[in-house]
Amino acid sequence: MAYGDGVTPAERYEELRDEWLCRPGVDERKMLHAPGLAAVNAKVFAFMRAGRLILKLPRDRIDELITAGDAIRMRSGTREMKEWADLEPSADWHGLSVEAHAFVLSR
Repeated sequence: MAYGDGVTPAERYEELRDEWLCRPGVDERKMLHAPGLAAVNAKVFAFMRAGRLILKLPRDRIDELITAGDAIRMRSGTREMKEWADLEPSADWHGLSVEAHAFVLSR
């Protein structure tokens, strides 16, 4: 499903979630009271929050996404989370989730 096809963010996330949960070593874990996707090292790399996809990515990659208009840096209360991107609905959720998964595996 692609953005703009009348698909809600929740439906897009469910499709992404189902795809990732079929892969070895990926399971679900809670992140900020929401179900998230975790890699084999038990680190969450993706979750939904307030209808938006949040991904764990390197700071410089998030800076690029912000410049391109594809994301903002996630905030938790007044604190800006340096390695968590809050994606716009038009962003490439699938491709960026692959990057997020690789990032948490590398740590």
